[in-house]
Amino acid sequence: MKKFWVLILLSALFIPIKSKAFVNFQSDLEWIDKSCLDTKKCIALCSYYQVMQNTPANGVAATDYYSGIYIYYYFDGKYQVSWDKGFINGFLGTGRTVTKKGSAKTVFSDDVFISSDRYKELTGNAKCPKYAYVDTGGGSSEVCFDNGKYCAGKNGWATQFTSDKQQQYSNYDVSDDIKKYFDKWSPSEDVCTSVDNCDIDKIKNQFVEDFSTNFLYGHKIPTMISNNKSYKSGYDSIIDKYQKIKNKLVEQIKSDKTLTEKQKQEKIKSTEKKIDDATKDFEESVKENTESNNTDIDSGEDVDACNVIPDVVKTWIINILKIIRYLALALVVVLGVLDFMKAAGSGEPDAMKKAGQSFGKRLIAVIVLFLLPYLVELLLGLVDLLGADPNCVDISSY
Repeated sequence: MKKFWVLILLSALFIPIKSKAFVNFQSDLEWIDKSCLDTKKCIALCSYYQVMQNTPANGVAATDYYSGIYIYYYFDGKYQVSWDKGFINGFLGTGRTVTKKGSAKTVFSDDVFISSDRYKELTGNAKCPKYAYVDTGGGSSEVCFDNGKYCAGKNGWATQFTSDKQQQYSNYDVSDDIKKYFDKWSPSEDVCTSVDNCDIDKIKNQFVEDFSTNFLYGHKIPTMISNNKSYKSGYDSIIDKYQKIKNKLVEQIKSDKTLTEKQKQEKIKSTEKKIDDATKDFEESVKENTESNNTDIDSGEDVDACNVIPDVVKTWIINILKIIRYLALALVVVLGVLDFMKAAGSGEPDAMKKAGQSFGKRLIAVIVLFLLPYLVELLLGLVDLLGADPNCVDISSY
């Protein structure tokens, strides 16, 4: 962290004051896998480090261990998740590493757990999950993006979240980096000093070239970035800059005593049109430099319908199904007992046989009800309809 701030300070000292260019902070950070950053094929989205205190059984003093967790986005639409495996003695970038790369559907599955809400925020808006954990129990190689309650409920997850000795930190978020970009970048002060000295198109050229070259390494703006809250806020600030320039020039014209009122009105009208046209041109230029299709989320055939169902609703549905199953089981037992008592008291020779047949049919129906979630999962797996989010519903929770 000290190295990071020293680099920023040195950069500030040696960059000319009029320079508005900005290079993102990713190159200054300690990354577990910098190959895609060095080749400018990806950008980092999120980075975390998890601190665990290990207390050996032989009475040796406790030692802090660190696990790094990282999410990257490639400009070809793929994702990469990398994390340190188990307890790592040292700091970020050391120890055994697990890496998964591919489409969102491929990466966020199996040993990479993420809730549907966090999945949508990450792939749709480049919003990093607040929490990320490496499963340090049992020597497994799993990572989870959400709070401890969600992660602890995953099948095979061994890490316990009851200890106050476990802490998790986020040390990079692309949203923060985008905000820093717009805080540092602003249109040159000499863009419009007066009505007759106004190169308004310079704002468009500066932003499109600078953001694309310095932040995205010459690539178009991914849809997930254009949907990002920090990006939208920064973009709106540039539009606001156009309006401030227009207001500034209009005030200059109004205060020009060499012009008649008619001349002022004509010049105000032409100036406002020039700025409004430039604003529209800026918006069109940014749109042209933004990906037309959302490649950050899997294409149509991989869309996960489960993502439209909030986690709260899923939990409610699961609980209702549990109640129905056990009520059905209780009903079968009660009706079976009543049927057998009635048959025993009727004295008819085939009454017990009929009661047994009725009980058997009801019992089969209840068994099917209990097995239904597993049968549905099996059928969906056979035709590969599970979609982008494998964590839509955890069958083990039924």
